[in-house]
Amino acid sequence: MELYLFTRSAFVARSCQFALKGKGPLHVMQEKCLPVILSLLPRIDVLLLDSAFFSGVEIDAILSSARSLHGDSCTVCLLMDAGIVSGSAKSYGGRAVCLNILSLDGLQEVLDGRMQGRGTRQPERLERIKRHADLPGLCGGTDPVSAYKRESFLERVKTIARTRADLLLVGESGSGKSWLAEKIYAWSGRQGNFLGESLADIPPNLFESELFGTVSGAYTDAVNRMGLLEAAGDGTLFLDEIGELPLNLQSKLFSALDKRSFRRVGSLKEQSFTGRIIFATNMDLEQAVREKSFREELYNRISMVTIRVPPLRERPGDIPALASQFAGEAGKSLSSSALEKLSAYEYPGNIRELKHIVCRSCLLSQHNTLEAADISFSRSL
Repeated sequence: MELYLFTRSAFVARSCQFALKGKGPLHVMQEKCLPVILSLLPRIDVLLLDSAFFSGVEIDAILSSARSLHGDSCTVCLLMDAGIVSGSAKSYGGRAVCLNILSLDGLQEVLDGRMQGRGTRQPERLERIKRHADLPGLCGGTDPVSAYKRESFLERVKTIARTRADLLLVGESGSGKSWLAEKIYAWSGRQGNFLGESLADIPPNLFESELFGTVSGAYTDAVNRMGLLEAAGDGTLFLDEIGELPLNLQSKLFSALDKRSFRRVGSLKEQSFTGRIIFATNMDLEQAVREKSFREELYNRISMVTIRVPPLRERPGDIPALASQFAGEAGKSLSSSALEKLSAYEYPGNIRELKHIVCRSCLLSQHNTLEAADISFSRSL
């Protein structure tokens, strides 16, 4: 019997392992990735979800997908606090088994029922598995989770996110550099703020005060004000369009990065910063260095860890994850047929275009779970 548990609680994991009593190996997953969960539904017997780990929208998306499967489909169990079990059981209307997270009463009954029901509809189950395995971007093979992680660009970036290195994101316009910067911040586990700014939007005469801050009296109308570096704290500062920074300001930025400290405009006090800076550009900075429009020392400093953000057409394996997130933000979910249709498109406008397509389709559809027919690539009604 195949059982998967999604939780970040070691207590919950131990409780479930104890409650299983040898009924089958339990795969404990600590990363919440909706497309992975959806691809598991036709393959496994029991899915255990720690309700504290998921939002209501995510749970509804999972249960809607599970309900769309027929025959020997997966049983979904929601683990929750004792006080809300009975109310949740009514609200979910039989789509899930709601269990007390402390006692797990009823889990054995679920497992016994799955053991008795196994093998009754295997041909149909195998056909569903084969159909899901062929979907672009979803999992195939005997270990769907590891297969997804091997193929996904985002999973590779997660490893880098957990380091403390500054990063340079390079990619086409709309390829998702700003979105990826936010994900890197989320994956990093940093406790400080996430701040983002396009350097192309900062007037050159305000660059120093915006980045470093000011002290009262530094210039006319100047007040005590922290800059972006100080405000980010131990978090992450995202500076987009680094290639647009004028040459004379590039040296000031390089000096701050090299010393890992700065001074507010009008102050003699040196302040250190411990946050991460993520730079981004759609320019060829190496060419800019050759043309003397970008300082070589600054390029060498910010490009020590460079992530080329490939256009979406080069990483179809990430389309289901992105599309599911955008649909979830709109309060809806995507069926396997909708994910398949979305994964087959090339997206000349990259992630920005994918988001527009999914959000527009969610807006125009009256269904909570969108099917392939609900996905519209046209901007015209």
